[in-house]
Amino acid sequence: MNLNKHQKLKVEALIFDLDGTLWDTVKACTQGWNRALKQFQLPYPEASEQELSQCMGKTADEIRTMLLPDLSEHEGTQIMAECFQEELAAIRELGGQLYPGVNETLPQLAKQYPLYLVSNCDPAYLDAFRQSMPISRLFRDMECHGATGLSKGENICLIMERNQLKSAVYIGDTIGDQEGAEFAYIPFIYAAYGFGEAHSYHARIESFSELLKLF
Repeated sequence: MNLNKHQKLKVEALIFDLDGTLWDTVKACTQGWNRALKQFQLPYPEASEQELSQCMGKTADEIRTMLLPDLSEHEGTQIMAECFQEELAAIRELGGQLYPGVNETLPQLAKQYPLYLVSNCDPAYLDAFRQSMPISRLFRDMECHGATGLSKGENICLIMERNQLKSAVYIGDTIGDQEGAEFAYIPFIYAAYGFGEAHSYHARIESFSELLKLF
């Protein structure tokens, strides 16, 4: 179901995805990833920003399978650990880029709704977001796959249970975000400006500021 421009969603909280919805760290992640790969003798060329953008929003295991397909799980996991460390260093050095409208829109939304965040990232990546983006203080609670080992949908449910939320909406940019919202039985808003695609959603936004028209 798609909302028309005159309809508004009635929920008590907003839950956000991170990569592709709030910020873009592809440039920093690509530099960090390639810096790490140079330390290993692997038959892979340098990763491109396009390749890394396709990994955004995925779990570490999914990224390993996509970018290091010929390695064993053990070897790939070891190399991924080093890649993540270099990515975090690059993010701290270069920073991530908030999407247009996030800095201006999020404080307005926070006046009306409690805000939460659910991502497939690791805790250290979430900490990098907290440390580098003052806007992160607007979120009352955050959860990530790297901390719980749970799926996107399960972590959405966890956030809702932990904060005693009876209704919420999830805002994200990929089919995985769509499926997470469906798992939690809550509406999904598709951020079409992000990295991925979604096929079923309650509303579609082309820019972050369009959320003000929905709530």
